[in-house]
Amino acid sequence: MCCFSGPVAEVARTNLFARDAGHGRQYLVYQMEVRAAGPTAMILPLPVPPRAPDDAVRFLDLRAYPGFFADLHRPFAGRSATATGGGARLAPLPAPRLEVHRVGNFDASFVPSLDDLDRLDPRFRLPRAVWPAACADGGFAVFMLHDLAQRTTIEPMALVWPRRDPSRLFFPTVHIHDGAAHATARFDHNLFFQHGGLDDETVVAVGNHARRAASSHTPARAFASTLPAGGVLDGDRPIQVVRFAGELPNRDAWIGGAAHDPELAALAAWDGAPWPVDRAVAVVARLARARMPDAADDLAAAHALVGILPWTLQQASYGEATSYVAPEYLRDQPLDARTDVFALGVLLHDLIAGHVREESAMAEMVRYLVNQPRALGTAIDPIIARATQLEPAARFATLGDLVAALA
Repeated sequence: MCCFSGPVAEVARTNLFARDAGHGRQYLVYQMEVRAAGPTAMILPLPVPPRAPDDAVRFLDLRAYPGFFADLHRPFAGRSATATGGGARLAPLPAPRLEVHRVGNFDASFVPSLDDLDRLDPRFRLPRAVWPAACADGGFAVFMLHDLAQRTTIEPMALVWPRRDPSRLFFPTVHIHDGAAHATARFDHNLFFQHGGLDDETVVAVGNHARRAASSHTPARAFASTLPAGGVLDGDRPIQVVRFAGELPNRDAWIGGAAHDPELAALAAWDGAPWPVDRAVAVVARLARARMPDAADDLAAAHALVGILPWTLQQASYGEATSYVAPEYLRDQPLDARTDVFALGVLLHDLIAGHVREESAMAEMVRYLVNQPRALGTAIDPIIARATQLEPAARFATLGDLVAALA
């Protein structure tokens, strides 16, 4: 989460790095530009195991490497990338004040749980009622920031912490900038990480939105200094990065943790052979529900959508979704839920009719931008026809409307 104890005027150019530190722990490095009227604290909720001790988090000093993220950018330059008796209860003894660590040019503390917030130095506190339910049983890393009257680039803030779920890498990306956690937030985030081999392109999910990361395809030591990084970087592994930009669900970002789902795995491995109508409808309806506002997280669906929706997360990239590009995308016109309706309508048609991809990417992209999908002789032909209208106003207005029609 990008959460502040007081109002901030501006936050921009946020960079994060994550890597498995072994033994169920994770490295996390955070840097951003921020402007505020006075001193404030940045508070990062962490999904640590329950009842973590006060020393569960170790803060790292990266003062010797102010260009940490500048180096990570290098290979991607130019790429898209919980009283007995009567009477009053006894007052409990005050708990010990949490330790404050001087790390670089800011102070840092770890709060083991939401119930421990009152133990935090008063400078760092944020009202308990502000925190979303997702923070109810986690811990908090707190960084006190100073001299923010001008837009300031904060030096890299680094820590290593125990994960509740060692199978996943975590990025704190939920925003609280004005004392409230809104449903959506404006993202300007580059998420760097080390995960997998030289040629892996890992899927990263924010809620039910996901993108495939780009890889440096070369080991980190080729473009970054591993010695001043204090063990944060693995010099023998590549760096991957994914950019989240624009108005997105106000959720944290995760790598991994998507349970195996036979139907969505079959979709990912689809060879173009026709599917039964009921099967195709069920899968497309699930994908549509996963993209609806306030939908419950469905990581398997988020991963499946990476190659289907051409504007997933970053509207400036087609990604792999050339088969499903709506006309307004190519016309550089505003995109909205009807753009997703078009993509899912084309997918539904292809699953039922069967489709072998064109050798030419351009031919694949424009095949339904001139002529509508052919009739299939099924009861859902009118639904497909409406979903794939060339003009957005003629389609279903929302994904909920599409799901209702398919029910």
